[in-house]
Amino acid sequence: MKQRILIALMFLGLGLVFFACNNQTTQAPTSPVTTSVTQPPVTTEAPLPTTLDLLPDLNAAPGNIYGPYKLSISEGVATVNYNKYGYAWTEMAVEIEEAVSRFNKLVVTAKGDGPLLVRFVGEDEVYDVRLALGVNDQTFQINLRDEDDFLETLEKIVLIAAPGNVEARGQIVISNLKFDTGTAFGTVKEIELPTYDVTYGWNENDEDTYDFTVELDDSVSVEYTKLAGQEWVYAVNELDTNLTLGYNHLTVVIEGTDTKQVLIKLNNRFEKWVTFDGTEQTIEIVVPETLAQIMLFAEGGVAPVTGEFSIKSMLLSYVEPAGDIDEFSIIDFTTGWVDNGDSVYTFSVDDGVTTVNYDKGAHAWATMKYEFSDNLSLLNTVTLVVQGTDGKQILFKDSNNKETWITFDGTEQTIKISFAGPITNALIFAEGGTESVTGSFDIISAKVSYTADGTNVNVGWVENDADTYEAVVGDTGVVTINYTKNADQSWAFMRTIFDEEDAEGLNGLVLVLTGTPGKQVLIKPNDAGSLETWVTFQNDQPHFVYVSADAFTNCIIFAEPNVPSVSGSFSILRAVLTYIEPDALPRDSVVDFESGWVDNGDGVYTISEDGGVTTVNYDKGAHEWATMKYEFKDNLSLLNTVTLVVQGVDGKQILFKDSNNKETWITFDGTEQTVVISFVGPITSALIFAEGGTASATGSFDIISATVSFVAAPLEITDGWAENDLGTYTIDQDNVDGSVVVNYATTGAYQFMINNFDLEDTVGLNTLTIVVQGTSGKELLIKPNDLNAMEQIVTFDGTEQTFTYTADVWAKMLLFAAPGVDGGETGTFTIVSMVLTYVEPSE
Repeated sequence: MKQRILIALMFLGLGLVFFACNNQTTQAPTSPVTTSVTQPPVTTEAPLPTTLDLLPDLNAAPGNIYGPYKLSISEGVATVNYNKYGYAWTEMAVEIEEAVSRFNKLVVTAKGDGPLLVRFVGEDEVYDVRLALGVNDQTFQINLRDEDDFLETLEKIVLIAAPGNVEARGQIVISNLKFDTGTAFGTVKEIELPTYDVTYGWNENDEDTYDFTVELDDSVSVEYTKLAGQEWVYAVNELDTNLTLGYNHLTVVIEGTDTKQVLIKLNNRFEKWVTFDGTEQTIEIVVPETLAQIMLFAEGGVAPVTGEFSIKSMLLSYVEPAGDIDEFSIIDFTTGWVDNGDSVYTFSVDDGVTTVNYDKGAHAWATMKYEFSDNLSLLNTVTLVVQGTDGKQILFKDSNNKETWITFDGTEQTIKISFAGPITNALIFAEGGTESVTGSFDIISAKVSYTADGTNVNVGWVENDADTYEAVVGDTGVVTINYTKNADQSWAFMRTIFDEEDAEGLNGLVLVLTGTPGKQVLIKPNDAGSLETWVTFQNDQPHFVYVSADAFTNCIIFAEPNVPSVSGSFSILRAVLTYIEPDALPRDSVVDFESGWVDNGDGVYTISEDGGVTTVNYDKGAHEWATMKYEFKDNLSLLNTVTLVVQGVDGKQILFKDSNNKETWITFDGTEQTVVISFVGPITSALIFAEGGTASATGSFDIISATVSFVAAPLEITDGWAENDLGTYTIDQDNVDGSVVVNYATTGAYQFMINNFDLEDTVGLNTLTIVVQGTSGKELLIKPNDLNAMEQIVTFDGTEQTFTYTADVWAKMLLFAAPGVDGGETGTFTIVSMVLTYVEPSE
């Protein structure tokens, strides 16, 4: 036995030696030699973080635009107050300076006003996600799992509040903005190209003329048959302007029979003819205004005719205007005019002036034309300097169909014409509408430019210290500032004092500057430290500065503040005072207006105040409808109720009228009376007529209290229901009594219908009451706000059953017929009523 063990051990040893040799390893000798072996240090790479917080690096003015976004970050939460100031796509941004391709999602937690656009900007590609924000925090998880290649090129994350809207204002609170390696779950959003697809949704305006078929490649085939008299029948796509807002470019990919035509007409105003060449054609169309409608006229003006064409795609997008045309460009079109086809006009140019001669013959409405080759969408004003025979006329018409008649007086005349939408061409009708006339006139100057809203205050700049600042005014109104500061003039400044009448009632100051990159200026409106704005010129592009105040009296500018012995220059391209509506007061505000009333001009009312009570004496004389008036200074657009406490002589009356023209008669009974008046639309002023309509009346009354507040009105919800799973619910919500009748045929266990509430309508309402009625023994799952904690299974008993729920915010309601049963259930039930109300919480 021992011998067998020994033999086995010998074979094992030989096997180990053989194995080691085959692995090129030589064992150390077994002799008593000690060898010291130094092992290399073991290094372990630290794992990469699983998240990347972007909020600390959020920049509210990456495009040198100071003002649309006011950003503050506290305890990891970013609060953004925004006012778009006419800029539809103004952005905030986070520059991406490290590798992010390992992440699988971007997590955004936010609440606030309006939509928030999250834009991913790569080297060659851009993707968007639109988030619908509400009054409560919502967490959105943007799926990036399959976007590794794109993320390797990611340059920045852009945030745009109310994308496409030039007038929006509000607040957004962002408590989470981070990349994460985890899998997206919950409210998952997918990234999309920054376009809006309008390829689908076509209808015909005349029956049996157009047929539309969506093909397997997602194109739309259009077949048409037009009979005699149907020359101008069309296909139309009606669009939601909330979704098309801000887009300025339509890309149409289309294919049709060689030489045939289609007319594309936007908003029933802007036309583009396309002549087919038998191949797939891409047509680029500038969109002059928010797009609400697209019309297609197949072979417009031709009938009878049949044919077909294919719409491969129609995509709306925003295209940044060409960099060489901006708001400070001036486009000269004094020369380059041509006759528009009737051979009526001839032109000669001498020293930059175009002389036009015309001989109209029978062409009463013959035109001369100018075609603009550039995209002028950022410009809004035509300025003409013309001269012609006293008493004669020309008609100027731009591509937006705005017409301006000009009557000559024999001298040089300057005419400014504002327009909406980009100007693409211009027409002039000499003595428009008149035949057989001849004449001539001169176009001394014709220019397209931008005119800012408001009062120009880019004037009167003077230095405070001698020989420090020099203001040079250019021909276009741009002011160039050259400065030189000595060793003791670190804080030397320049200023302009605004004309009191020009500044009256204006609360916004807009400045546009350019300067040497890296240099700074300090802008100090009203010489007030609280309004100071530092501008660091980052490049040679215009820098925009917006400042709000109750009123403006002056503006001070320091070039390179706190820097001595320096010289340089910068330019003030624009300085404008304007009116910006103040932010709306919160809904929990209560605005008192019992004091501050004034006579409205007829000298009828004498108003005194004592102990918080306003006493009004009146002597009307011949003024039957004389009024006293109150002007509100704040924006009360979120408030909806006036509450008056008044007292007057028994039997006498006053008429209260708000700025929405709602009238309320109050008849006094000699005691304190409380009158509650609801209104629609923001209240900006109020009038009181004492004994309205009666002359020669005298008397008095007291305003003990007068307030404006928000009172949540009950909201009855009788429509807005939709099925979530196609073919499961048939919903009749057009009943006179407001009830909703539902028929269902389920194919799964938890199929539901849903009603998404308008959050603006539900503000302040804390109680939802739903009354339902169904077949005895059948079940319905009610799930308010899509919250598991609030869901309730109801067993119908054949009668009307009432259920009540309480929440601070109401966003939606889900109903599940036959919950938990795996399909095959049919039946009907009625939503007798569903009402949101405010109920005072119990103590």
